[in-house]
Amino acid sequence: MALISLKLPDALDAELAAQAQLRRLSKSELMRRALKAYLQAADSTEAQPAPAAFDRVADLVGCCEGGSPDLSSNSANLAGFGERPAQSQRHPSPLGARAVPPPAATLFQL
Repeated sequence: MALISLKLPDALDAELAAQAQLRRLSKSELMRRALKAYLQAADSTEAQPAPAAFDRVADLVGCCEGGSPDLSSNSANLAGFGERPAQSQRHPSPLGARAVPPPAATLFQL
């Protein structure tokens, strides 16, 4: 068996000693097991690439009913997008008229 010398901060050494005593193992045996588990986890992580973004949300695709099926490709769906609605069409603030500050200058107004 190979011999490896390792320097540990005092706090980590104390934690290692406490865990070894709790598990009734030597510090060396606990370190061997921890290193083996770490290396096995690293191998399995490298073997399996991270899932693609679509794979993470695949269960959500098609979960909404209704709506336009060509929302992203039909320019008619964007009519009025980004425009401020008329004052009468805005949703009232639950805090009253004073809660909504006056519109600030935007890049389009400059």
